[in-house]
Amino acid sequence: MSDETTKRKIAIVGTSRTTMHLAPFDDPSWEIWTLGIGYKKCPRTDRHFELHCMDTGEARWSDEYVAWLKSTDIPCVVQRLTPRCPAGREYPLDQVCETFGNYWTCSIALMIGAAMLEQPEEIGLWGADLAQDSEYAEQRPSVEYAVGLARGLGILVTIPTTSDICQSAGIYAYQTSGGGMLTPFERMMEERTKELTQRLQVLEHELGAKNQEKFVVAGALENLRWSSQQFPKANKALINGNGHG
Repeated sequence: MSDETTKRKIAIVGTSRTTMHLAPFDDPSWEIWTLGIGYKKCPRTDRHFELHCMDTGEARWSDEYVAWLKSTDIPCVVQRLTPRCPAGREYPLDQVCETFGNYWTCSIALMIGAAMLEQPEEIGLWGADLAQDSEYAEQRPSVEYAVGLARGLGILVTIPTTSDICQSAGIYAYQTSGGGMLTPFERMMEERTKELTQRLQVLEHELGAKNQEKFVVAGALENLRWSSQQFPKANKALINGNGHG
């Protein structure tokens, strides 16, 4: 690696709320690589990735995102060059597969593959926690495979301790949770529980406010209905009274 390339640091930023905010957006020594809705959630983007097929993607993407892809001058890495994204650069799939194999099951893994080709000094992963569910169960091993490849190349890979990536319940046969010390897995679970609890509190507060608003609107509607029923009676009495005058 040359002195110039080893100074580069690439932050790959997904959209998970748990660690996305920890990305080094304010540090200009880091390049920020985003994907999907990260184009508007991240305060800075130096390279954007949209590796899904544009033909089928536009049918399910928001109009705002489609318009952004057509108008942005930020370099975008795409599956293939298309007028739908004038700033697009074709993803080097053949080179990535020839160099590192073909175990790529998600965009984050493919982004790590592209980063490795550019031989940076460091790769960081934020907002890409891949917590366990049916979709991430297939994606996370590929990301961890790519992380292992990068570290094998001598690239420093930085992952938040609260991320699920490359974490386990402890080192087999060695590490336990005794002695008052948390394992990385327990620390991650503690932070995730805290984050989800805060989100739940916000939602409950918003729900309470909406329920109060619902009661106010329902009361106003009931008053309106009562008034509409009483108005003909009041109008008739007024007319009858004028007739006797």
